[in-house]
Amino acid sequence: MSLEIQILLPILVNIGSPKFRRWFVDHFPSKRLRAIRDIVDTWDRTMTEIFEGKKRALREGDGALAKQIGQAKDLMSILMKANMEASEEDKTFAFAATDTTSNALSRTLHLLALHPEAQERLRAEVIEARKFHNGDIPYDDLVSLPFMDA
Repeated sequence: MSLEIQILLPILVNIGSPKFRRWFVDHFPSKRLRAIRDIVDTWDRTMTEIFEGKKRALREGDGALAKQIGQAKDLMSILMKANMEASEEDKTFAFAATDTTSNALSRTLHLLALHPEAQERLRAEVIEARKFHNGDIPYDDLVSLPFMDA
């Protein structure tokens, strides 16, 4: 990553409104920064399409989708199932925490991308734990993995 982006991004995320930050990224003369913007846009558009598709199918009574969400095998299905079962108070709290969670996940994925050796070590640890547990790792065991807890 270029030096200007390494210096600029941590400052930029704390300045002004999201609209201003978007304007700045759109006009800053850096191909790499615009490439990051395009990746984020594609990610956002794709996730929104998947989410809206699941919601639409669920509303229209798609039995296979309802079963998939009921089994909660992927993160989005787990969150949708929890949302369907939550009270209005819980939904407000969950909505407020969404931004914090997405920022934490984005930062984690970014750091793993910057440090492939850490990514490989974490991957090996998770693969080994999955083998030990024959697939799904119980939450308590997952959070107690040594490198996961680092």
